[in-house]
Amino acid sequence: MSPARSPARWSRAASRLRSSSRFPLNSNKLSTRSVRSAGALLCLLFAITAFFVAVSACSGGSSSSPQPTSPIPTQTATTTTATATTPTPGADGAVPDASTGPTPADAGDRDASDAAEASGPVLAPEVGFFDVPAQPTAARYEARLFYVFQPADSDAAHKPIFVLSNGGPGSATTAGLVAYGTGRYSLSANAEAGAPPALNPSSWTSFANLLYIDSRQAGFSYGLGAATTPGCAFSEVEDASDFVRALLEFFDAHPTLRASPVVVGGESYAGTRANWMLDLLLRYGTEASKGGPDLEAKIQAHFDVVFPGLAGTVIDQAMASQQFGAQVLIEPLVLGQQQYTQQNKLLATNPYVGPNRDGGFNAGDTYDTQEPNGWFDATLAHAMTALSTVGPAAQLLGADLRSIPLLEPAARAGSFHGDSILDAVSPAETAANAALTTLLGGLTTGDQYYASLGAACTMTWSPSDTGDNAFLYNLRTVKTFITDARYDGAILSLAIPAVFAAANLGGIVDSRPRAGVVRPGWFTVDIPAQADAGTPSQTVEVRFPPYDQSGHSVAISQPADLAADVQAWLSGP
Repeated sequence: MSPARSPARWSRAASRLRSSSRFPLNSNKLSTRSVRSAGALLCLLFAITAFFVAVSACSGGSSSSPQPTSPIPTQTATTTTATATTPTPGADGAVPDASTGPTPADAGDRDASDAAEASGPVLAPEVGFFDVPAQPTAARYEARLFYVFQPADSDAAHKPIFVLSNGGPGSATTAGLVAYGTGRYSLSANAEAGAPPALNPSSWTSFANLLYIDSRQAGFSYGLGAATTPGCAFSEVEDASDFVRALLEFFDAHPTLRASPVVVGGESYAGTRANWMLDLLLRYGTEASKGGPDLEAKIQAHFDVVFPGLAGTVIDQAMASQQFGAQVLIEPLVLGQQQYTQQNKLLATNPYVGPNRDGGFNAGDTYDTQEPNGWFDATLAHAMTALSTVGPAAQLLGADLRSIPLLEPAARAGSFHGDSILDAVSPAETAANAALTTLLGGLTTGDQYYASLGAACTMTWSPSDTGDNAFLYNLRTVKTFITDARYDGAILSLAIPAVFAAANLGGIVDSRPRAGVVRPGWFTVDIPAQADAGTPSQTVEVRFPPYDQSGHSVAISQPADLAADVQAWLSGP
């Protein structure tokens, strides 16, 4: 394995990053100087008013290497949020009103904000919207993306941030990973219809901050400035650019977390999205313009703060990966049509999801063939019922629906929100929107509160192979975790190493036991040299644990196993 891609490299960096709320991301070594000494405290004081002078005094000279960032004043962003501790419903399902208002302090509060940051602020759960502009060629309208932020249970300022979404494209994250298996509260797919969420003993907040985002027109997200979804062809990279913009905006509003290690991930099509996001972030000097003419400058501005010693310099992939250096992909699509080609070959002989399984090809739910037909739709229905009911929604989202700015009718003039043209509206979704209308008020024609599968564009999408190289070359510096679920008839993850094997690029699956690993599983990828980029060939290893009781939604079927594996992988070599 090439030293440039040792899996231990990112985990060691993450460990060091967690030791300081203002960590210097450095390609050689991360400084963890204590500020407990009088000299360091004096330097910190000077840094507030004369940063570069203080750095010179503390380090004994100037350096082009990144240095610890100074306390950053809270910045006003377009993000509008509702913040609250997780409410506890009463017997009638109602919850107290959550505190509301934008997270960023105004200029008059900046000194107090800086003082709070220096002492380690307590981060609160919040929900809200990110405003994103019209996409360059695809969704040519402005939009609001709904998000949920759940801070880590402890020491949140020093934990990594997981940016999570569901697939589709257009599947609602709020009805998927928010509702099941990863957050503080979770629904149970085996519970009776309408059962409320319960505390999740396997919550990922035990080891990370969680930022969930509904994609354009999915879940609670909605469009602005048009009566209906415009006719356009969905763009994979422009969809990813929405998420990059949202993440940068989140950092602007949360400077304490700005330099935190980021783990990009999600389920199904979100694997494609994650790798386009990484492509935009890691190679932004050449790739970011695909997401709009201003995106490169926005990413550069972010890195200028994280790497102040290199402000104005385009950061290369190796250094950018010190922050954006890991991905967790649940049953993902990452290799376009090539992946489906290999999947179709494997299905012919697969005893669990292929035509030879018990009962034949049509037996069981496509998303989990050990479950009866309709199982997956029932999980969505359960989630939509919870998300449209005050008490359960407050538990899952962390705020009262009635307190969320920009969700109410008065803020939605000129907005539109509809379902995918490929998906018939389910009775559960119709009921959820009726309940939300009763709770929040009526909306104008063409708008609705919730869509379990929303269409950013009206034209049919089919996966391309243009993102294949993005995934392949991200593997050079991005530590990667991919699930291998036995009963997934929608995405057979075994097709991913099969693509590499067919191309003579490795793809060797290793399931031999290793010390301390409960579910052993890995595969190798041989990355060819890139002469134009000056990078040599190298072999990397992808974590590939098996989940023998799961289909497409591993977070639903084996939440404890998945959480334990992700946490061990994140902190291990």
